[in-house]
Amino acid sequence: MPAPSHYFERLCGVPVHYDRPPVADYGSLGVPRRFYATPATEAALDALFQEVFALAPPRFGAPVAILSAGAYVDKPGQHGAGKAFDLDGILWQHRRFLTSEQRQDKVLYLGIQACCLRHFGTVLGYNYNTAHQDHLHIDLGRPVAFRESKSVTYFYQEVLNAFFDKNLIIDGEYGSGTNDALRAARTSMGLGSISKVDNYRAFLAGIAAIVKDTLAVQPETALV
Repeated sequence: MPAPSHYFERLCGVPVHYDRPPVADYGSLGVPRRFYATPATEAALDALFQEVFALAPPRFGAPVAILSAGAYVDKPGQHGAGKAFDLDGILWQHRRFLTSEQRQDKVLYLGIQACCLRHFGTVLGYNYNTAHQDHLHIDLGRPVAFRESKSVTYFYQEVLNAFFDKNLIIDGEYGSGTNDALRAARTSMGLGSISKVDNYRAFLAGIAAIVKDTLAVQPETALV
């Protein structure tokens, strides 16, 4: 499929760099590149990263680069339509975030994943399969909405365990245990049914707020 004519090199004023071989090493500063995508995709990414950067406490310093495995790719699907983006990580002046370090950096990972879900209908993360352990795939192929799919159920289960003292098995299966725990969590947040999009997005914003507060007092353990 032909590439969109539209491209971006920055999001929220921060350079977007490609950090994959043969031109760079994963997790490095990478190299500047034009990322071809539809204008709607760029707009959604700008809104996403505005929220992501708001999560960071002052000790992180200013964001230096957004690391990506790419946007448009000449193949079928949302990458080929210019509606997808693969997020490898973010470099701040004094902090590094890599999606491959989800298990060591889970709080920040879940906050970023919550922001992604507020703006993109499809978000495939670390638990989805081994191919997505080194990046968050996000795309506009579906509207933002509550779903019981494997990809987002992993997120619910991780969030419920991390922030609501649940002890769910992280298996991606949306069963009664996950449903009951999710209902209790959104009720504690003063929200009605998250089958309504506004409540769903408010739930995700609430998770991002918990992450922001947690990061503000969390001892720094991730690699810098």
